[in-house]
Amino acid sequence: MFGPRLRVVMDEFGVTLVPIEKKDMDAVIPLFSSLVVHQYTQRYAGVVTEDEHEWWEKMRTDKQQIVWGIKPDGGEVIVGITGIHDIDIFGGCATGIIIADTKWHGKGVATRAHLMRTMYAADHLARLTIRSDVYVPNEASRRALERVGYMVTGKELRRGFGKGAYRDSYVLSWLHPEKIGVLYPEGLPEEYKEGVDRARVALEKARGLVELL
Repeated sequence: MFGPRLRVVMDEFGVTLVPIEKKDMDAVIPLFSSLVVHQYTQRYAGVVTEDEHEWWEKMRTDKQQIVWGIKPDGGEVIVGITGIHDIDIFGGCATGIIIADTKWHGKGVATRAHLMRTMYAADHLARLTIRSDVYVPNEASRRALERVGYMVTGKELRRGFGKGAYRDSYVLSWLHPEKIGVLYPEGLPEEYKEGVDRARVALEKARGLVELL
């Protein structure tokens, strides 16, 4: 399924998450065929119109995934995709993001998208835990997730291959700061308290800034 429209403005720069129209696929096909973009996704082949339209149809009908296009202020078309995946009956899910237009890298687009997506997962899908994976060389992505309360809770060894070398990936987790008593009735382990504090601050910030359009 495609997610509803959400928008956040921080430091006078806004990003909107939008449901993806089939016509949007034609604009992003060249972007998603770049190995610069896919160096951390393990994709090794280019995409064509048929591939993207098939993906769009699959996402449209998949009830265990919610996907958005990412549209920053100043962008004429969507510049990336983010989503909530593996929505389970126990209150968990996974998340992912790709900013396909490299000129938007390093400008806070991912951080804003993470903020909106995390609030939506917590407040509208009743998710108690969220997980995400980031290849170790991709430190910018790890930091963007940590800003909204994700924390590194593990590492998968030699999980991927790229640029001629095997590499590890971080496992990151987000815990709903208002549900810790449910998740840890025995008490939250000390090593998670800083991450949960960051999650609490981020969730409160999102509730004050994110617009439901």
